[in-house]
Amino acid sequence: MSVTNTEIKPNEPAAIESDFHSLFIKELPEEYLPVQDESGEVVDGLFQRIPAEALYSLYLGEFMDDNNHGLNRIIYALQTGAEGNLELHISSNGGYVHEGIKLYNLINTLYRGRTTTYLNWGYSMGAIAFLFGDSRVVYEHSSLMIHNWSGGFYGKSQDIEDQLKHTKENLWSFFSKLIKPYLTKKQIKRVEKGTELWFNSRELLESGMATHIIVGSELIEAKDYLKKYKKNGRLKKKYINEKNSEIEEYLMKEDS
Repeated sequence: MSVTNTEIKPNEPAAIESDFHSLFIKELPEEYLPVQDESGEVVDGLFQRIPAEALYSLYLGEFMDDNNHGLNRIIYALQTGAEGNLELHISSNGGYVHEGIKLYNLINTLYRGRTTTYLNWGYSMGAIAFLFGDSRVVYEHSSLMIHNWSGGFYGKSQDIEDQLKHTKENLWSFFSKLIKPYLTKKQIKRVEKGTELWFNSRELLESGMATHIIVGSELIEAKDYLKKYKKNGRLKKKYINEKNSEIEEYLMKEDS
């Protein structure tokens, strides 16, 4: 299966952008495709109508929370635009969790079942955003880091205590809902206590966080890639063992 990417003309401006994010919109026209019968023959005069839609490609950087840096204009465009599929291309060091929650709410409301995430690197909130996708694609050298939220509060003593309690419960509920399907209980405890967990592409595929990997121009399902990876690992181990045996035989001959 080949990868289909959004085509963007050279020097074409982003449809919508902030200082850290860019949204490109590709309009896909209405199509009429010939219908085939059970034997695979084309039925004369019968066509299937594919309605016009849009392909939205959102390139995500840091999650900041003002109009110049944030997602407000982009989210509005995604809320009011034509129906379509959403791609999130993630190259993010993280940022404000509440900014990421705005994007999560949008996807959960309007793009569930139609969102694919692509990971270059994603740390902190960038890692959580990768898990928003129905399909989650890594490259050979993708990198992801999950940790618990951090922040600060000010105000009267009791106000700070109340805000901390509420925020801790609310944000951990959000985090844990997304990471629990893929992490062990031990890993979740480590995250909750403040430990950073780092993952490479293979580990993301093994955990289920990634559903596919792009190798060259080929999109490969996780199970197929891991099967091939393990097979290559066994062959490599067999090769090393054979070479070691040859060396041992050679040394024994030299000694004799």
